Amino acid sequence: MNDEIYHYIPEEETFAQRLNARLEDCEEAIIASAFFTFGAFQQIKPSLETALAGKAKIKFLLGRFDFVTEPRAVKGLLSLASKYPNQLSIYFDGDFGFHYKLARFKNAEESVVFIGSSNLTPKGLASAGEVNLEIVNNASVFKQTGKTLNGRITIALEGGKYLDEYQVKYNQAKKYRRQRRNWEKSGRSKLTGKRKFKQKRWVVPLGETYQFCRVGDYVDDETLKENVKKTRKEKIARGMSFPNQWIHLGKKTDARNYQENQIFFVLDDNARCMGFARCNKIIYVMNSEGREQSVLFYRYLQGWRKEFDKAAYSEAKKELGLRGYPEQIGKTVSARLKKYLKDHRK
Repeated sequence: MNDEIYHYIPEEETFAQRLNARLEDCEEAIIASAFFTFGAFQQIKPSLETALAGKAKIKFLLGRFDFVTEPRAVKGLLSLASKYPNQLSIYFDGDFGFHYKLARFKNAEESVVFIGSSNLTPKGLASAGEVNLEIVNNASVFKQTGKTLNGRITIALEGGKYLDEYQVKYNQAKKYRRQRRNWEKSGRSKLTGKRKFKQKRWVVPLGETYQFCRVGDYVDDETLKENVKKTRKEKIARGMSFPNQWIHLGKKTDARNYQENQIFFVLDDNARCMGFARCNKIIYVMNSEGREQSVLFYRYLQGWRKEFDKAAYSEAKKELGLRGYPEQIGKTVSARLKKYLKDHRK
C-alpha cells in the first residue's frame, strides 16, 4: 500500500454510488454518521448484505443529535445483525452532540477513508450540496481514524439495548417538531401555546398619480432571460434581496421614470391580474443583439393585487377605464383603482 490517492467524490457520481462500491468490496468497515434515516438504509442495504455474505465485519456508530436518526433505520440494521451474528455491530455515540461523517474500509488490496459532509440520509447520499473526500492507501490516516472511531465505540451505547429508550425520546421530539410547525402556521406562541392574533397591516399607496406599467407579450429573448437569471443569482449571493417577478422595460432610457422603492401600477395581461407594486431593483443586461436593456424587479403590495379569469379581466379593465395604456394614471383613475382593489380584497 505505497500509493496514496486523495480525491473529491464528484456530485455527478453521488456519494451513494461510491459508498456502496466500497461496502460491497470490504472485509472490514466502520461507518460513523450523525444522522441515519430509513431512506438511506434502503439504499445501502443490498451492498451491506453482499459484504456480510462475504464474511465482512462492519460497525455503525450513529448520532443522537436532535433525534434525527430514525429508529426504524436502526431496527433495519439490527435485523441484519441477527442474521449475521458477530459480523454487524450497531452503536449510538455517547456524546449527544456527536456530528461525525467518517468511514473506513479495508480489504486485501486497499484501505480507504471517507471524510465528508454527507450524513446517511437520502440527500446526503445524493451528494446534494455536499463535499466528500476519499483517501486511499494512506496508512497514517487509516490508523488514526481507526483509533478515533474504535475509541468512541468503547464508550458508546449498544444499539440493541438503547433503542427502546431512544425511541421514546425520538417520538417526543417528533411530536414537538409537529407542534412547532403548527405553531408557526397558526401564529401561536411557542412558549405559552396562546394564539397571537395579528391584524393585517396593509401598506396603503398614498400618491395621487402613478407610473403605469403594462406587462404584455412574454419575453422570448433567451439571451436576455439567461442574463437576467445570472445577474439575479449573483446579486442574491452577495446578500441582496431580489423577488422573482420582473418586467422587461426595454432599452436603458425606458427606465428613467422608475426608481427603487417607487410604487407604480401594474396591468399584467399575461397573468390576468392588476395591482399596485413596489420597484425593488432595476438592472441592465444585454439581449441577443448585444444591446443593453433595462429590467425592473418588483413585488406587489400586500392586499393591493387582484387576479381574474379571462372574462372578468376584460370586464374589470373596461369598468376601470384601462383599455388604453397611458404612461401615467392620474388622480381620478388612481382613486378608482384603489377603491376597486380595496372592495375586492380577500
